[in-house]
Amino acid sequence: MYSRQTLVDVLVRVSKSSPGTLVVSALSAAALVGGKMLNSRFKSRLPTPVPWELFVIILATVLSAHLNLAQEYSVQTIGRIPTGLSAPSLPPLEQFRELLAPALALAVVGFGFTVSLGKVFALKHGYSVDSNQELLALGLSNCIGGVFQCFAVGGSITRSLVQESTGGKTQLAGAVSSLVILVVLLRLGGVFEQLPKAVLAVVIVVNLHGIFGQAREVSSLWASDRLDLLVWVLTLVFTLLFNLDLGLVASIGFSLLTVIFRTQNPRCAVLGRIPETDCYRDRRLYSKAAQIPGVTVFSCSGALYFANADLYFSVLREEVQRGREGNAASSESLRGGAAGHCLILDLGAVAFMDSASVNTLRATVKDMKEQGIAVCLAACPDALRRQLRAQLFDPALGLLIFPSVHHAVQHRRISTQSFERSTCPSGSSGDLWE
Repeated sequence: MYSRQTLVDVLVRVSKSSPGTLVVSALSAAALVGGKMLNSRFKSRLPTPVPWELFVIILATVLSAHLNLAQEYSVQTIGRIPTGLSAPSLPPLEQFRELLAPALALAVVGFGFTVSLGKVFALKHGYSVDSNQELLALGLSNCIGGVFQCFAVGGSITRSLVQESTGGKTQLAGAVSSLVILVVLLRLGGVFEQLPKAVLAVVIVVNLHGIFGQAREVSSLWASDRLDLLVWVLTLVFTLLFNLDLGLVASIGFSLLTVIFRTQNPRCAVLGRIPETDCYRDRRLYSKAAQIPGVTVFSCSGALYFANADLYFSVLREEVQRGREGNAASSESLRGGAAGHCLILDLGAVAFMDSASVNTLRATVKDMKEQGIAVCLAACPDALRRQLRAQLFDPALGLLIFPSVHHAVQHRRISTQSFERSTCPSGSSGDLWE
């Protein structure tokens, strides 16, 4: 609501704008935009970008003092800047209950904003950001700063962009900025009392053009992932309609819903073998992928848990039945019908399985065995393989685990009889991974 109300207030009060402030803003913006264009054009010839922001601030402060802009043209200036540092003191404990909720919201928003901003610049300049390290840094900084009545510490998009535009790209730039601020607080606060506030606003707005350029991502998101595009758009809408903390919470909630939606609809496929290779691909996408006679290779991309297990195993049974019908008529080795069929579950893309999905898998394997269908697992990740060995090691299932789909297919092919009868005696199970 605050963002919308601010926009309404700006539009309503346009007619009450100060001409002097508008002129100062226009001249400052023209100087900064022109300076940045020169920096961009002569980038290869300049050892470091020219800090036009610093020059504009110094020039605006000098002109404001000599022309008396505050009195003559009603241009708002910074005014008195208190010098010195506050004495350390602990906050009053009686306000703890009142400040707990807003402080928690501020901490969540500040952390999320700082990490997101860090990742934006990390992608741009080719380095990595450790979220845990950022959390520790923010916590330590706010604990120390709170004792001295400082503002809450967090990432600032405008200040980060200003620092980047002036050539600062390392931690040394932050240290220099901190020292300059310390000197201003201790000795030079009065120098900037005549600086127009409009100049500071222009510095912020002009340096935001890089962030506005992220709107170009909409077209790429539309082509690649429309769910991500929906998250992008709704995050923008929530932030504009509500204040920042509520907008962020609503955006995170919607993002979690998209994750649930994605995991509830795992991508399942029947795989076929590419001729003269050991590669197995989705038969719907690869026309050369041929089904192996007497075998159904079923693959799933995504986690299996209670929310999608029923859907997964329902599709699995349909594909097995379809494979049995197709193979029974085309393969002479399958005269026994269902007794000669084999199901290979490719679990290479399954991140995890919860207890509900494992129990459903056990019931499915048992049901397949009763129909004379051998079942084996392939390409299980190490963690998932250990879990399945612990929960599915039942001699009555006759279940085998292979390191790859091709190993399972080859094991099936060298069998002279039904897969589980010839490879593993009835009442036994094993793991051919090692």
